[in-house]
Amino acid sequence: MKHFLKITAAVFLSISPLQAQTDTAASGENIISLPNSILQQIRRNPEQFVRNTINTLFRVSTNGIVTKETLETYHMSQIARSRSSSLQNAFIYDLDGNMQIDAVEITSLGAVLSTRDNAKLQTLLATADTNQDGTLSLEEIRANASRQANQTRLDVLIGALMAFDVNQDGRVTPGEIGLAIANLDKPGTTPAPQKPSMHNDTIEKPLPESSLCKYPAPTSGAEIVFISGYEGAAVSTVAVSGVDRETSVAVLNIEKGDTPLYIVTTAYDSIIWKIEGDVGRVEQIVAGYGHYGAGVTGLPKEKVHFLPNAACISKYFTKPDSGKALIAKANLSQRLGRDIDVLVTNYELTTVSVPSGGIRKTRNPTNRGTVIIHDGKRYVITTDGPKLLDDPASQAGGALEKNLLHSLYRFYPAGIMELDAKDVIASSKAENYEVLPQQAGLLQLARQGALKPTSDGYLMVVKPIKRFPPGLNGAHSVKFILGKGIKMPAGDPGHSEVILEENGKCVAGYSCR
Repeated sequence: MKHFLKITAAVFLSISPLQAQTDTAASGENIISLPNSILQQIRRNPEQFVRNTINTLFRVSTNGIVTKETLETYHMSQIARSRSSSLQNAFIYDLDGNMQIDAVEITSLGAVLSTRDNAKLQTLLATADTNQDGTLSLEEIRANASRQANQTRLDVLIGALMAFDVNQDGRVTPGEIGLAIANLDKPGTTPAPQKPSMHNDTIEKPLPESSLCKYPAPTSGAEIVFISGYEGAAVSTVAVSGVDRETSVAVLNIEKGDTPLYIVTTAYDSIIWKIEGDVGRVEQIVAGYGHYGAGVTGLPKEKVHFLPNAACISKYFTKPDSGKALIAKANLSQRLGRDIDVLVTNYELTTVSVPSGGIRKTRNPTNRGTVIIHDGKRYVITTDGPKLLDDPASQAGGALEKNLLHSLYRFYPAGIMELDAKDVIASSKAENYEVLPQQAGLLQLARQGALKPTSDGYLMVVKPIKRFPPGLNGAHSVKFILGKGIKMPAGDPGHSEVILEENGKCVAGYSCR
Protein backbone atom coordinates (compact mmCIF):
# COMPACT_ATOMS: atom_id res chain seq x y z
CA MET A 1 0.00 0.00 0.00
CA LYS A 2 2.85 2.38 0.79
CA HIS A 3 4.42 1.75 -2.62
CA PHE A 4 1.07 2.33 -4.30
CA LEU A 5 0.51 5.63 -2.53
CA LYS A 6 4.02 6.72 -3.37
CA ILE A 7 3.30 6.11 -7.03
CA THR A 8 0.06 8.04 -6.77
CA ALA A 9 1.67 11.02 -5.10
CA ALA A 10 4.83 11.19 -7.13
CA VAL A 11 3.46 10.38 -10.55
CA PHE A 12 -0.25 11.09 -10.73
CA LEU A 13 -0.94 14.16 -8.61
CA SER A 14 0.44 16.45 -11.28
CA ILE A 15 -1.39 14.86 -14.20
CA SER A 16 -3.75 17.19 -16.02
CA PRO A 17 -6.41 15.91 -18.43
CA LEU A 18 -4.85 13.99 -21.26
CA GLN A 19 -6.55 15.01 -24.48
CA ALA A 20 -6.48 12.03 -26.83
CA GLN A 21 -7.33 11.91 -30.51
CA THR A 22 -7.38 8.59 -32.36
CA ASP A 23 -6.69 8.67 -36.12
CA THR A 24 -7.90 5.96 -38.47
CA ALA A 25 -7.20 2.38 -37.49
CA ALA A 26 -4.96 2.05 -40.54
CA SER A 27 -2.51 4.67 -39.37
CA GLY A 28 -2.58 3.51 -35.75
CA GLU A 29 -1.27 6.91 -34.63
CA ASN A 30 -2.54 8.78 -31.58
CA ILE A 31 -1.80 12.43 -31.04
CA ILE A 32 -1.61 13.00 -27.30
CA SER A 33 -1.10 16.03 -25.11
CA LEU A 34 0.52 15.89 -21.67
CA PRO A 35 1.50 18.56 -19.14
CA ASN A 36 5.14 19.60 -18.86
CA SER A 37 5.50 18.06 -15.38
CA ILE A 38 4.59 14.59 -16.67
CA LEU A 39 6.69 14.95 -19.82
CA GLN A 40 9.68 15.71 -17.63
CA GLN A 41 9.10 12.64 -15.44
CA ILE A 42 8.68 10.38 -18.46
CA ARG A 43 11.71 11.68 -20.32
CA ARG A 44 13.86 11.52 -17.20
CA ASN A 45 13.18 7.79 -16.80
CA PRO A 46 10.51 6.47 -19.22
CA GLU A 47 11.02 2.81 -18.27
CA GLN A 48 10.44 3.51 -14.58
CA PHE A 49 7.37 5.61 -15.35
CA VAL A 50 5.85 2.86 -17.47
CA ARG A 51 6.76 0.17 -14.92
CA ASN A 52 5.27 2.09 -11.97
CA THR A 53 2.11 2.98 -13.87
CA ILE A 54 1.51 -0.55 -15.17
CA ASN A 55 2.17 -1.94 -11.66
CA THR A 56 -0.55 0.39 -10.43
CA LEU A 57 -2.96 -0.98 -13.05
CA PHE A 58 -2.38 -4.52 -11.77
CA ARG A 59 -2.73 -3.42 -8.14
CA VAL A 60 -6.19 -2.15 -8.97
CA SER A 61 -7.26 -4.92 -11.37
CA THR A 62 -5.98 -8.50 -11.62
CA ASN A 63 -5.94 -8.37 -15.43
CA GLY A 64 -4.29 -4.95 -15.60
CA ILE A 65 -7.30 -3.36 -17.30
CA VAL A 66 -9.03 -0.64 -15.31
CA THR A 67 -12.27 1.24 -15.75
CA LYS A 68 -13.92 3.95 -13.76
CA GLU A 69 -15.96 1.25 -11.99
CA THR A 70 -12.95 -0.89 -11.03
CA LEU A 71 -11.14 2.18 -9.73
CA GLU A 72 -14.12 3.14 -7.58
CA THR A 73 -14.43 -0.44 -6.29
CA TYR A 74 -10.74 -0.43 -5.39
CA HIS A 75 -11.26 2.87 -3.58
CA MET A 76 -14.14 1.37 -1.60
CA SER A 77 -12.08 -1.72 -0.71
CA GLN A 78 -9.26 0.44 0.66
CA ILE A 79 -11.77 2.36 2.78
CA ALA A 80 -13.21 -0.95 4.05
CA ARG A 81 -9.71 -2.18 4.98
CA SER A 82 -9.00 1.05 6.82
CA ARG A 83 -12.32 0.90 8.66
CA SER A 84 -11.74 -2.73 9.68
CA SER A 85 -8.26 -1.90 10.97
CA SER A 86 -9.60 1.01 13.04
CA LEU A 87 -12.29 -1.20 14.59
CA GLN A 88 -9.76 -3.88 15.51
CA ASN A 89 -7.44 -1.29 17.06
CA ALA A 90 -10.29 0.06 19.18
CA PHE A 91 -11.69 -3.23 20.46
CA ILE A 92 -8.39 -4.34 21.99
CA TYR A 93 -9.40 -2.01 24.84
CA ASP A 94 -12.83 -3.69 25.29
CA LEU A 95 -11.89 -5.89 28.24
CA ASP A 96 -15.31 -7.43 28.92
CA GLY A 97 -16.28 -7.89 25.27
CA ASN A 98 -19.53 -5.92 25.48
CA MET A 99 -18.72 -3.90 22.35
CA GLN A 100 -18.06 -0.66 24.23
CA ILE A 101 -15.22 0.87 26.21
CA ASP A 102 -16.35 2.39 29.49
CA ALA A 103 -14.63 4.61 32.05
CA VAL A 104 -13.75 1.65 34.31
CA GLU A 105 -11.91 -0.08 31.48
CA ILE A 106 -10.11 3.11 30.50
CA THR A 107 -8.95 3.69 34.09
CA SER A 108 -7.87 0.06 34.51
CA LEU A 109 -5.93 0.07 31.26
CA GLY A 110 -4.19 3.30 32.21
CA ALA A 111 -2.30 1.43 34.92
CA VAL A 112 -0.95 -1.33 32.68
CA LEU A 113 -0.52 0.13 29.20
CA SER A 114 2.74 1.56 27.95
CA THR A 115 3.03 5.32 27.54
CA ARG A 116 2.61 4.95 23.80
CA ASP A 117 -0.50 2.73 24.05
CA ASN A 118 -1.99 4.99 26.71
CA ALA A 119 -1.57 7.91 24.33
CA LYS A 120 -3.37 5.93 21.62
CA LEU A 121 -6.26 5.14 23.97
CA GLN A 122 -6.59 8.75 25.09
CA THR A 123 -6.45 9.91 21.49
CA LEU A 124 -9.24 7.47 20.62
CA LEU A 125 -11.30 8.77 23.55
CA ALA A 126 -10.72 12.41 22.55
CA THR A 127 -11.69 11.86 18.92
CA ALA A 128 -14.45 9.24 19.17
CA ASP A 129 -16.36 10.16 22.36
CA THR A 130 -18.64 12.63 20.58
CA ASN A 131 -21.13 12.96 23.45
CA GLN A 132 -18.26 13.30 25.97
CA ASP A 133 -19.76 10.89 28.48
CA GLY A 134 -16.45 9.11 29.08
CA THR A 135 -17.65 5.90 27.42
CA LEU A 136 -17.07 4.81 23.84
CA SER A 137 -20.24 3.15 22.58
CA LEU A 138 -20.28 0.79 19.63
CA GLU A 139 -21.91 3.47 17.52
CA GLU A 140 -19.20 6.01 18.42
CA ILE A 141 -16.42 3.50 17.69
CA ARG A 142 -17.97 2.64 14.33
CA ALA A 143 -18.51 6.31 13.43
CA ASN A 144 -14.90 7.12 14.32
CA ALA A 145 -13.63 4.21 12.21
CA SER A 146 -15.75 5.40 9.29
CA ARG A 147 -14.45 8.96 9.62
CA GLN A 148 -10.86 7.76 9.58
CA ALA A 149 -11.49 5.41 6.67
CA ASN A 150 -13.13 8.13 4.62
CA GLN A 151 -9.97 10.20 4.81
CA THR A 152 -8.47 7.74 2.33
CA ARG A 153 -8.23 9.75 -0.87
CA LEU A 154 -7.78 7.89 -4.12
CA ASP A 155 -9.98 10.23 -6.16
CA VAL A 156 -6.90 11.70 -7.84
CA LEU A 157 -5.99 8.23 -9.08
CA ILE A 158 -9.31 7.83 -10.88
CA GLY A 159 -8.90 10.94 -13.01
CA ALA A 160 -5.17 10.39 -13.49
CA LEU A 161 -5.28 6.82 -14.76
CA MET A 162 -8.33 7.41 -16.95
CA ALA A 163 -6.36 10.21 -18.61
CA PHE A 164 -4.41 7.45 -20.40
CA ASP A 165 -7.54 6.12 -22.10
CA VAL A 166 -6.08 6.92 -25.50
CA ASN A 167 -8.83 5.34 -27.62
CA GLN A 168 -11.60 6.66 -25.33
CA ASP A 169 -13.28 3.27 -24.85
CA GLY A 170 -13.67 3.69 -21.09
CA ARG A 171 -10.79 1.34 -20.28
CA VAL A 172 -7.08 1.84 -19.63
CA THR A 173 -4.76 -1.03 -20.56
CA PRO A 174 -1.00 -1.56 -20.16
CA GLY A 175 -0.73 -1.23 -23.95
CA GLU A 176 -2.20 2.26 -23.84
CA ILE A 177 0.38 3.34 -21.27
CA GLY A 178 3.14 2.12 -23.58
CA LEU A 179 1.46 3.66 -26.62
CA ALA A 180 1.19 7.04 -24.91
CA ILE A 181 4.89 6.99 -24.02
CA ALA A 182 5.98 5.71 -27.45
CA ASN A 183 4.12 8.53 -29.22
CA LEU A 184 5.58 11.34 -27.13
CA ASP A 185 8.30 12.32 -29.59
CA LYS A 186 6.18 11.95 -32.71
CA PRO A 187 4.98 15.04 -34.59
CA GLY A 188 1.90 16.58 -33.05
CA THR A 189 2.79 15.62 -29.47
CA THR A 190 2.95 18.81 -27.44
CA PRO A 191 2.76 19.78 -23.80
CA ALA A 192 -0.74 20.58 -22.64
CA PRO A 193 -1.38 24.25 -21.84
CA GLN A 194 -1.36 24.86 -18.11
CA LYS A 195 -4.34 26.69 -16.64
CA PRO A 196 -3.63 29.20 -13.88
CA SER A 197 -5.06 28.15 -10.53
CA MET A 198 -7.88 30.23 -9.08
CA HIS A 199 -6.82 29.36 -5.55
CA ASN A 200 -3.73 29.18 -3.38
CA ASP A 201 -1.92 25.94 -4.22
CA THR A 202 -1.05 25.49 -0.54
CA ILE A 203 -4.68 24.64 0.27
CA GLU A 204 -4.85 21.44 -1.75
CA LYS A 205 -4.11 20.14 -5.20
CA PRO A 206 -7.23 20.57 -7.37
CA LEU A 207 -9.33 17.53 -8.05
CA PRO A 208 -8.54 15.91 -11.40
CA GLU A 209 -10.59 16.86 -14.44
CA SER A 210 -11.92 13.86 -16.30
CA SER A 211 -14.80 12.84 -18.50
CA LEU A 212 -16.27 11.45 -15.27
CA CYS A 213 -16.79 14.89 -13.78
CA LYS A 214 -18.70 16.96 -16.29
CA TYR A 215 -20.74 19.46 -14.33
CA PRO A 216 -23.65 21.09 -16.16
CA ALA A 217 -22.65 24.70 -16.75
CA PRO A 218 -24.49 27.17 -14.49
CA THR A 219 -26.00 30.19 -16.18
CA SER A 220 -24.20 33.49 -15.65
CA GLY A 221 -26.89 34.85 -13.35
CA ALA A 222 -27.38 31.74 -11.22
CA GLU A 223 -26.64 31.65 -7.51
CA ILE A 224 -24.38 28.72 -6.53
CA VAL A 225 -25.51 26.88 -3.36
CA PHE A 226 -23.37 24.09 -1.86
CA ILE A 227 -25.06 21.83 0.75
CA SER A 228 -23.36 19.09 2.80
CA GLY A 229 -24.28 16.88 5.75
CA TYR A 230 -24.00 13.40 7.18
CA GLU A 231 -27.63 12.32 6.73
CA GLY A 232 -31.22 13.54 6.54
CA ALA A 233 -33.46 13.91 9.59
CA ALA A 234 -36.27 11.69 8.27
CA VAL A 235 -36.24 8.00 7.41
CA SER A 236 -37.37 7.35 3.84
CA THR A 237 -39.97 4.87 2.63
CA VAL A 238 -37.94 4.63 -0.61
CA ALA A 239 -34.49 3.04 -0.92
CA VAL A 240 -31.81 4.35 -3.29
CA SER A 241 -29.01 1.99 -2.16
CA GLY A 242 -30.95 -1.26 -2.11
CA VAL A 243 -33.56 -2.40 0.38
CA ASP A 244 -30.92 -3.69 2.81
CA ARG A 245 -29.49 -0.20 3.41
CA GLU A 246 -31.26 2.63 5.23
CA THR A 247 -32.02 5.82 3.29
CA SER A 248 -32.77 9.18 4.88
CA VAL A 249 -34.49 12.30 3.53
CA ALA A 250 -33.50 15.96 3.69
CA VAL A 251 -35.93 18.66 2.56
CA LEU A 252 -34.73 21.66 0.53
CA ASN A 253 -37.34 24.38 0.77
CA ILE A 254 -36.78 26.80 -2.12
CA GLU A 255 -37.60 30.34 -1.04
CA LYS A 256 -39.46 32.71 -3.33
CA GLY A 257 -37.27 34.84 -5.58
CA ASP A 258 -36.20 35.58 -9.11
CA THR A 259 -32.55 34.49 -9.13
CA PRO A 260 -31.96 31.02 -10.64
CA LEU A 261 -30.38 28.51 -8.25
CA TYR A 262 -27.65 26.00 -9.05
CA ILE A 263 -27.48 23.54 -6.15
CA VAL A 264 -24.70 21.04 -5.38
CA THR A 265 -25.28 18.49 -2.60
CA THR A 266 -23.15 15.89 -0.86
CA ALA A 267 -23.81 13.57 2.10
CA TYR A 268 -22.16 10.59 3.76
CA ASP A 269 -25.13 8.26 3.92
CA SER A 270 -27.73 7.16 1.41
CA ILE A 271 -30.03 10.15 1.02
CA ILE A 272 -32.95 11.58 -0.95
CA TRP A 273 -33.18 15.34 -1.46
CA LYS A 274 -36.85 16.39 -1.44
CA ILE A 275 -37.25 19.70 -3.28
CA GLU A 276 -40.27 21.84 -2.43
CA GLY A 277 -41.33 25.48 -2.40
CA ASP A 278 -40.54 27.73 -5.37
CA VAL A 279 -39.01 24.84 -7.34
CA GLY A 280 -39.10 26.80 -10.58
CA ARG A 281 -36.04 28.73 -9.37
CA VAL A 282 -33.88 25.60 -9.50
CA GLU A 283 -32.07 25.43 -12.83
CA GLN A 284 -30.00 22.41 -11.80
CA ILE A 285 -29.21 20.19 -8.84
CA VAL A 286 -25.96 18.20 -8.89
CA ALA A 287 -26.16 15.46 -6.26
CA GLY A 288 -23.03 13.62 -5.18
CA TYR A 289 -23.16 9.93 -4.41
CA GLY A 290 -20.41 7.83 -2.87
CA HIS A 291 -20.52 4.28 -1.55
CA TYR A 292 -24.24 4.80 -1.08
CA GLY A 293 -26.79 6.16 -3.52
CA ALA A 294 -28.57 9.46 -3.79
CA GLY A 295 -31.96 10.50 -5.07
CA VAL A 296 -33.95 13.65 -5.82
CA THR A 297 -37.68 14.22 -5.85
CA GLY A 298 -39.69 17.31 -6.73
CA LEU A 299 -37.81 18.28 -9.91
CA PRO A 300 -38.01 17.15 -13.55
CA LYS A 301 -35.35 14.66 -14.60
CA GLU A 302 -33.59 17.11 -16.92
CA LYS A 303 -32.74 19.32 -13.94
CA VAL A 304 -31.09 16.50 -11.96
CA HIS A 305 -27.47 15.40 -12.41
CA PHE A 306 -25.48 12.87 -10.37
CA LEU A 307 -21.71 12.79 -9.93
CA PRO A 308 -19.57 10.36 -7.89
CA ASN A 309 -18.31 11.83 -4.62
CA ALA A 310 -14.99 10.02 -4.76
CA ALA A 311 -13.90 11.63 -8.00
CA CYS A 312 -15.92 14.80 -8.54
CA ILE A 313 -17.34 16.22 -5.31
CA SER A 314 -15.43 16.48 -2.06
CA LYS A 315 -16.55 14.20 0.72
CA TYR A 316 -19.20 15.40 3.11
CA PHE A 317 -18.36 17.91 5.82
CA THR A 318 -20.49 19.19 8.70
CA LYS A 319 -18.79 22.38 9.92
CA PRO A 320 -18.67 25.47 7.67
CA ASP A 321 -15.43 26.78 9.19
CA SER A 322 -13.55 23.47 8.90
CA GLY A 323 -10.60 22.79 6.66
CA LYS A 324 -12.67 20.19 4.80
CA ALA A 325 -15.28 22.84 4.01
CA LEU A 326 -12.67 25.31 2.75
CA ILE A 327 -11.09 22.66 0.53
CA ALA A 328 -14.47 21.50 -0.78
CA LYS A 329 -15.47 25.07 -1.67
CA ALA A 330 -12.16 25.65 -3.43
CA ASN A 331 -12.48 22.47 -5.49
CA LEU A 332 -16.08 23.13 -6.47
CA SER A 333 -15.31 26.76 -7.32
CA GLN A 334 -12.50 25.63 -9.59
CA ARG A 335 -14.71 23.10 -11.34
CA LEU A 336 -17.47 25.61 -11.98
CA GLY A 337 -15.17 28.57 -12.66
CA ARG A 338 -17.30 30.56 -10.22
CA ASP A 339 -17.26 31.51 -6.56
CA ILE A 340 -19.67 29.65 -4.27
CA ASP A 341 -22.39 32.05 -3.12
CA VAL A 342 -23.91 30.03 -0.25
CA LEU A 343 -22.48 27.20 1.86
CA VAL A 344 -24.88 25.21 4.06
CA THR A 345 -23.70 22.38 6.29
CA ASN A 346 -24.88 20.43 9.30
CA TYR A 347 -24.50 16.88 10.60
CA GLU A 348 -28.24 16.21 10.40
CA LEU A 349 -30.22 17.94 7.66
CA THR A 350 -33.88 18.56 8.43
CA THR A 351 -35.48 21.29 6.29
CA VAL A 352 -32.97 23.62 4.66
CA SER A 353 -34.16 27.00 3.37
CA VAL A 354 -32.49 27.73 0.04
CA PRO A 355 -30.78 30.05 -0.68
CA SER A 356 -30.78 31.71 2.78
CA GLY A 357 -29.25 28.59 4.34
CA GLY A 358 -31.45 28.42 7.41
CA ILE A 359 -31.91 24.95 8.91
CA ARG A 360 -35.16 24.24 10.71
CA LYS A 361 -34.69 22.33 13.94
CA THR A 362 -37.07 19.44 14.52
CA ARG A 363 -37.89 18.49 18.07
CA ASN A 364 -38.61 14.92 19.08
CA PRO A 365 -42.40 14.93 19.74
CA THR A 366 -42.00 12.00 22.15
CA ASN A 367 -39.00 13.45 23.99
CA ARG A 368 -38.81 12.16 27.55
CA GLY A 369 -35.28 13.19 28.44
CA THR A 370 -31.70 12.17 27.76
CA VAL A 371 -31.22 8.54 26.72
CA ILE A 372 -28.06 6.59 27.54
CA ILE A 373 -27.02 3.05 26.61
CA HIS A 374 -25.32 0.76 29.11
CA ASP A 375 -24.65 -2.98 28.70
CA GLY A 376 -26.83 -3.01 25.59
CA LYS A 377 -29.85 -1.56 27.41
CA ARG A 378 -31.41 1.89 26.99
CA TYR A 379 -32.05 4.16 29.97
CA VAL A 380 -33.76 7.55 30.12
CA ILE A 381 -32.57 10.07 32.71
CA THR A 382 -35.47 11.29 34.87
CA THR A 383 -35.69 13.37 38.04
CA ASP A 384 -35.93 10.07 39.94
CA GLY A 385 -32.77 8.69 38.31
CA PRO A 386 -32.21 6.39 35.33
CA LYS A 387 -35.23 4.45 34.08
CA LEU A 388 -34.85 1.33 31.96
CA LEU A 389 -36.63 1.90 28.66
CA ASP A 390 -36.53 -1.81 27.91
CA ASP A 391 -38.12 -2.63 31.26
CA PRO A 392 -40.49 -5.54 30.58
CA ALA A 393 -43.19 -3.71 32.51
CA SER A 394 -43.00 -0.87 29.98
CA GLN A 395 -43.15 -3.24 26.98
CA ALA A 396 -46.60 -4.65 27.59
CA GLY A 397 -49.38 -4.05 25.08
CA GLY A 398 -49.04 -0.78 23.16
CA ALA A 399 -46.04 0.27 25.24
CA LEU A 400 -43.71 -1.55 22.83
CA GLU A 401 -44.98 0.58 19.96
CA LYS A 402 -44.66 3.69 22.11
CA ASN A 403 -41.03 2.88 22.96
CA LEU A 404 -40.19 2.10 19.35
CA LEU A 405 -41.79 5.36 18.26
CA HIS A 406 -39.71 7.23 20.83
CA SER A 407 -36.54 5.54 19.55
CA LEU A 408 -37.50 6.33 15.95
CA TYR A 409 -37.78 10.05 16.71
CA ARG A 410 -34.56 9.98 18.69
CA PHE A 411 -32.66 8.79 15.61
CA TYR A 412 -34.80 10.60 13.03
CA PRO A 413 -36.36 13.75 14.55
CA ALA A 414 -38.42 14.35 11.39
CA GLY A 415 -39.95 10.87 11.60
CA ILE A 416 -40.94 8.89 8.51
CA MET A 417 -41.09 10.63 5.12
CA GLU A 418 -43.66 8.99 2.85
CA LEU A 419 -42.35 8.90 -0.73
CA ASP A 420 -43.04 6.82 -3.83
CA ALA A 421 -40.23 5.23 -5.84
CA LYS A 422 -41.80 6.32 -9.14
CA ASP A 423 -41.38 9.94 -8.08
CA VAL A 424 -37.70 9.61 -7.12
CA ILE A 425 -34.88 10.18 -9.61
CA ALA A 426 -31.98 8.08 -8.32
CA SER A 427 -28.28 7.59 -9.02
CA SER A 428 -28.98 3.87 -9.42
CA LYS A 429 -32.43 2.43 -8.62
CA ALA A 430 -35.25 3.73 -6.48
CA GLU A 431 -37.47 1.09 -4.88
CA ASN A 432 -40.09 1.10 -2.15
CA TYR A 433 -39.19 -0.64 1.11
CA GLU A 434 -41.33 -3.63 2.03
CA VAL A 435 -39.99 -3.31 5.57
CA LEU A 436 -38.82 0.14 6.62
CA PRO A 437 -35.32 0.74 8.04
CA GLN A 438 -34.28 0.43 11.67
CA GLN A 439 -36.78 1.41 14.39
CA ALA A 440 -39.32 2.47 11.75
CA GLY A 441 -39.33 -1.11 10.46
CA LEU A 442 -39.57 -2.58 13.96
CA LEU A 443 -42.53 -0.30 14.64
CA GLN A 444 -44.12 -1.38 11.34
CA LEU A 445 -43.72 -5.06 12.25
CA ALA A 446 -45.00 -4.51 15.80
CA ARG A 447 -48.12 -2.80 14.45
CA GLN A 448 -48.65 -5.76 12.13
CA GLY A 449 -48.59 -8.06 15.16
CA ALA A 450 -45.40 -9.82 14.01
CA LEU A 451 -43.32 -8.82 17.06
CA LYS A 452 -44.07 -9.38 20.71
CA PRO A 453 -41.78 -8.42 23.62
CA THR A 454 -40.56 -11.03 26.09
CA SER A 455 -40.34 -10.34 29.82
CA ASP A 456 -36.64 -9.48 29.53
CA GLY A 457 -36.65 -7.27 26.42
CA TYR A 458 -36.20 -9.72 23.53
CA LEU A 459 -38.42 -9.31 20.47
CA MET A 460 -40.27 -12.51 19.67
CA VAL A 461 -41.07 -12.98 15.97
CA VAL A 462 -44.50 -14.62 16.14
CA LYS A 463 -45.58 -14.16 12.50
CA PRO A 464 -43.60 -14.59 9.28
CA ILE A 465 -41.90 -11.37 8.13
CA LYS A 466 -40.48 -10.84 4.64
CA ARG A 467 -37.28 -9.06 5.64
CA PHE A 468 -35.36 -7.80 8.61
CA PRO A 469 -35.48 -4.02 8.87
CA PRO A 470 -32.25 -2.73 7.31
CA GLY A 471 -29.70 -0.85 9.41
CA LEU A 472 -30.10 -2.68 12.74
CA ASN A 473 -26.52 -1.86 13.73
CA GLY A 474 -25.00 -0.32 16.84
CA ALA A 475 -27.60 1.47 18.95
CA HIS A 476 -30.29 0.37 16.50
CA SER A 477 -29.65 -3.33 17.21
CA VAL A 478 -32.09 -5.58 19.10
CA LYS A 479 -32.37 -9.25 20.06
CA PHE A 480 -34.79 -11.41 18.08
CA ILE A 481 -36.16 -14.83 18.98
CA LEU A 482 -37.51 -16.56 15.88
CA GLY A 483 -40.63 -18.47 16.90
CA LYS A 484 -41.04 -22.16 16.13
CA GLY A 485 -41.98 -22.74 12.50
CA ILE A 486 -41.11 -19.18 11.47
CA LYS A 487 -38.78 -19.11 8.47
CA MET A 488 -35.65 -17.00 8.53
CA PRO A 489 -36.51 -13.59 7.03
CA ALA A 490 -34.56 -12.23 4.07
CA GLY A 491 -32.19 -9.30 4.50
CA ASP A 492 -29.46 -8.52 7.00
CA PRO A 493 -30.08 -8.31 10.76
CA GLY A 494 -26.89 -6.27 11.13
CA HIS A 495 -25.57 -6.34 14.71
CA SER A 496 -28.87 -7.74 16.02
CA GLU A 497 -28.97 -11.28 17.41
CA VAL A 498 -31.32 -13.83 15.87
CA ILE A 499 -31.97 -16.83 18.12
CA LEU A 500 -34.08 -19.86 17.25
CA GLU A 501 -36.77 -20.69 19.80
CA GLU A 502 -36.63 -24.39 18.94
CA ASN A 503 -33.00 -24.91 20.00
CA GLY A 504 -31.76 -21.62 21.49
CA LYS A 505 -29.02 -21.25 18.93
CA CYS A 506 -27.84 -17.84 17.76
CA VAL A 507 -27.97 -18.15 13.96
CA ALA A 508 -27.40 -14.61 12.71
CA GLY A 509 -26.14 -11.26 13.88
CA TYR A 510 -22.93 -9.66 15.04
CA SER A 511 -22.52 -11.62 18.28
CA CYS A 512 -22.92 -14.98 16.50
CA ARG A 513 -19.83 -14.47 14.36
